[in-house]
Amino acid sequence: TCEEHIPAFEVSFIQRNHRLHHSVVQLVPQEHVQPESQDWSMQADSMIYGMPGWSVAVGVCLLASSLTVFGFVLQKQGASSPGSHWRLGDIVLSKQWVFGLLLVACAGFPMDLLAYSLAPLSLTTPLSGVTVALNLVFAERLLGETLQAWPDIPATGLIMCGTLLTTGTGPHQEPVWNSAMLWSLLEDSLLQRLLMAMTVAVTLGIGLMWWFQERLAESAQRRYLNPAVHEVVLPAVLAGAAGCIANINLKAVGVLLRNSGTSHELAPWIIMTVAPAAVQLNYINRGLQLYPQTVFIPIYTAFLVLLSTIVGAVFYQEHTQFLNHLRLQICFAIGISCIIAGIGMFAFRTENCAQAPAEVVKQGKYESEQALEG
Repeated sequence: TCEEHIPAFEVSFIQRNHRLHHSVVQLVPQEHVQPESQDWSMQADSMIYGMPGWSVAVGVCLLASSLTVFGFVLQKQGASSPGSHWRLGDIVLSKQWVFGLLLVACAGFPMDLLAYSLAPLSLTTPLSGVTVALNLVFAERLLGETLQAWPDIPATGLIMCGTLLTTGTGPHQEPVWNSAMLWSLLEDSLLQRLLMAMTVAVTLGIGLMWWFQERLAESAQRRYLNPAVHEVVLPAVLAGAAGCIANINLKAVGVLLRNSGTSHELAPWIIMTVAPAAVQLNYINRGLQLYPQTVFIPIYTAFLVLLSTIVGAVFYQEHTQFLNHLRLQICFAIGISCIIAGIGMFAFRTENCAQAPAEVVKQGKYESEQALEG
């Protein structure tokens, strides 16, 4: 009714735009069109005490790293505490070990839960690399393990640089997830292939650890200060893979709690968090009993960061936000590479019995003997 009041050239322009819009819509493949029933809108940065939610998540992750390192130290000391104690798999249930577990649990459940609910997994996971830097300091002070200027110091520098890069380039927003959307993520074909590959690798690793358990313990006792890297990798991969699955499911618990999810919606994700977390805890303790903490923790953290970042980004569709930003992709990849390279450098520490206190060598061999007997 208003066309008679619009100049002819404007009517022609509107008609051309209308036809162009329909042409573009028809060119978009249907699989790229999100269903109208799902709300994939991005949530705005939540503010906590005047600070962005993602920055609070970073601070929580750093505090959790400190508690985790202290907890690992106590668990390693508790595994070799004098007296007879109950054992559950590779776990020694001494008082010192239990206190260490409480510190790790405090860092791993409420703090990680808060961080995962405030920021994407690809932003918070690489911050686990800070655990290695703190482990370098505390393991020397509290366990008497020897610091080697090369490669310990440059490795720590690489980890810190990688942490800054990944924190700055990681996505700071994510969709507002609900229960139906989370379950729909499991239908992604790429995710299914990744999970299948991880399942095969973990099953093979558990079989190798069981079949060669005596040989691995004897080798760890013989080469305590400079263990074979491929032997350290076995429990590190198993713990890292289990921790990756636990982190993904724990984030689902966090976002559902944040969005007032019901107990029926939370229950399956909690179960899927606890089961792999128990496997993770078992193989962390196996590695701490067999190998020096300054060697095992960096390698374990490398696999935890790598797997959680890649699989977590695929699961929560965070990787799609990088597709149109080449600069962010490059910076994020460099950051992850720095973390992995820095952590991997710890594996090249040389055996130097002259530098190591005699009680450290004796303590390490005693722990390996305990693991062999277990």
